[in-house]
Amino acid sequence: MIQLASASLRRFGPSTPSTSFCPPNSPIAEYKPDIGVPRRSKSERVQTVQTMERPLLDNLVTSGVKALQAAELNRVKSASETPSEANGNWGGEPREWANSNSVTQQISVLSQMGPLAQAKQFIADRLAGDYDRERISNLIDSKINSNKIMMFSFSTCPFCLRAKQILEEDYGEQIEVYECDLESDGYAVRAELGRRTGRTSMPSTWLGPETLLGGCNDGGLGGVATLDKDGRLAPLLTERRGAMGAFAPLEWLTSLGQPDQQQTVERKKALMAACDEAPKNGVGANELVQAKVESAAVALEASCPAQPSRSKLSGVWDLQYCSLDSTEIRNKE
Repeated sequence: MIQLASASLRRFGPSTPSTSFCPPNSPIAEYKPDIGVPRRSKSERVQTVQTMERPLLDNLVTSGVKALQAAELNRVKSASETPSEANGNWGGEPREWANSNSVTQQISVLSQMGPLAQAKQFIADRLAGDYDRERISNLIDSKINSNKIMMFSFSTCPFCLRAKQILEEDYGEQIEVYECDLESDGYAVRAELGRRTGRTSMPSTWLGPETLLGGCNDGGLGGVATLDKDGRLAPLLTERRGAMGAFAPLEWLTSLGQPDQQQTVERKKALMAACDEAPKNGVGANELVQAKVESAAVALEASCPAQPSRSKLSGVWDLQYCSLDSTEIRNKE
């Protein structure tokens, strides 16, 4: 029996491959059995391969997104206005882009729909990278809850500029602004806001956690400029002021001696409407038009400080003399 076993071994060879018959550098020549190591299933081996390859794919995608970001920043820089006294030292993108009938506005509306909106959210998520969603969500909630008007913004965005001007200059409101492009958590905040509202575009303006005004011309309840044009912004601001007053009953003391904000807004709009009827630079205006402009300017003067040139309402004094038409003044402001 022992002889038969030995013969079988000589005939069929040992159970482990012999390296003596393998060519040099052959894979089988380096083979060493893993004695006692359980063999992994096919699914486990596939998962290992995918895990090894995913970081490379992530890096490629992230690099592509960052390249798009760099290209966008270069585009913004090349299109930006040159700061000057005439444009209020604005160095961001052209202010006329924020007009409701601009091509840029139409593109912005389209980009908030379907696959384009999903693509923008994907890019926002990639730029944000890995972040603590709970911490960022709490940051957003804290800012919205603790401020009467909270705006998340980009410092070079003309839509943000226009929304700020309407709230601060036309309505005399004090707003809290979080510039996403200037804050360390800014990209994460933008990505998280996109998940909440379905929009990654700026601005994102809130009157408390339940009232999203939206952007400039769209989003939320319609956008700051749209709500202002439709006469719906003033009631919303009054309602928010009342809600905040419940937590700060002595806040009314700060408004003593100050002109009524809503009355100032109405008078400013009346002056703009009067100048709409006047020829540019006032050239050729008849006596009736001149009297209407003068009357509107005098009415507004009561709501302005003694030195209007240093106030946020200074733009209306250009209107008083019809030195520019009202469209240019709106862009200038």
